[in-house]
Amino acid sequence: QALAGQPVHVYDVPYISTVADGAAVVHHTMHLTTTGTIQDVTSAVQAWFRGKVLNEVFTQKITSTTSWKLTGQYQW
Repeated sequence: QALAGQPVHVYDVPYISTVADGAAVVHHTMHLTTTGTIQDVTSAVQAWFRGKVLNEVFTQKITSTTSWKLTGQYQW
């Protein structure tokens, strides 16, 4: 989480930026087995933020999808 005024390193920007504002929407999809075990989870993030480097103000949009899948189960 980046807060207004926080210094951040932004991908493909060679200087440290300062966060001005931004927002994000996250959609989680989870599949469960009939016994209640999590089978897989997918998280899709769409975000944007406005930052400043020296006197240059810029806006960056971010899209990220992460997937997790249970490939084995512990024996109890």
